[in-house]
Amino acid sequence: MALARYLALDIGGTKLAAGLVDESGHVTCSKTAPTLRERGAADTVARLLALGQAAHRECGEPALTGIGIACGGPLDPVEGVVLSPPGLPDWDHVEICRAATEAFGAPAVLENDASAGALAEYLWGPRRGSSSLLYMTISTGIGGGWIHDGVPYLGHSGNGVEVGHLRLDWRGRPCACGARGCAEAYVSGRAIAAIAAERVAAGAATSLAALETVRAEDVVAAARAGDRLAGELWADTMAATGALLASVINAFDPEHLVIGGGVVRSEPAYLETVRRLALASVMSPSRSRTTIDAARAGVDIGVLGAAAAYAYRAGVRPDSSEEVAA
Repeated sequence: MALARYLALDIGGTKLAAGLVDESGHVTCSKTAPTLRERGAADTVARLLALGQAAHRECGEPALTGIGIACGGPLDPVEGVVLSPPGLPDWDHVEICRAATEAFGAPAVLENDASAGALAEYLWGPRRGSSSLLYMTISTGIGGGWIHDGVPYLGHSGNGVEVGHLRLDWRGRPCACGARGCAEAYVSGRAIAAIAAERVAAGAATSLAALETVRAEDVVAAARAGDRLAGELWADTMAATGALLASVINAFDPEHLVIGGGVVRSEPAYLETVRRLALASVMSPSRSRTTIDAARAGVDIGVLGAAAAYAYRAGVRPDSSEEVAA
């Protein structure tokens, strides 16, 4: 039997990624590029497909089993249409699966990026085959994916488990979704940068004031260097994240909570800190029975998740793969 090869395309608010993934979860020929979302959907789709073509060529243009595409919601996973994600202005009813199939001549599926990340961990991660796995991505935005008894939960409309839009304060900061006080308005990469920029504009004394544009990674670096304001903002971010994780665990009672995304990788002490803060507020017995760990794939989780979305729909299950990718 020929080895399955999936072309994986990941659409993030900050970064596009593409790569080839085999049936054991090995990622090869991965490519990345900035999203440049201000250019609009048509430009971004064209550059995403070009990135996929570059990855395909680098791997010798093998026959493709299928194409997996991961993107933040809302979207229509049945029709393969991106609807109107808050983090992607101008993406309104984009038929991304049709575009990918026309470009590569292979069937394509679309999945919410966090649901795709959950499938990647379920199929190919250290917790593969877990009966209860919740995946969260904390990056430009925040998303969630839930696997229970081997089945992903997508919700009635295909957009369930939007943990980034759990509300920490119903009268709080405005969120890109139109509501106030969502977790995404406090602990996402976009929120960290926005809050810091607001403080700089208000005249706060900070080294961040010397930057033309403040990014989340700038806040983390400044906090590490001893900047007082940045340190306060980063501490607040971790406290809010701990509260979010505790609420998620109390609501879902997962065996494993797996966290991926750029914010998680930004600071070595981040995961241990938010784990401690979260578990301090989790009800028993979940407090002692839920593990909180980082995603295994690191920077490849978006690509791996996109491939897992196709593989799962094609019938691949944890016991059908002979090994777990390192």
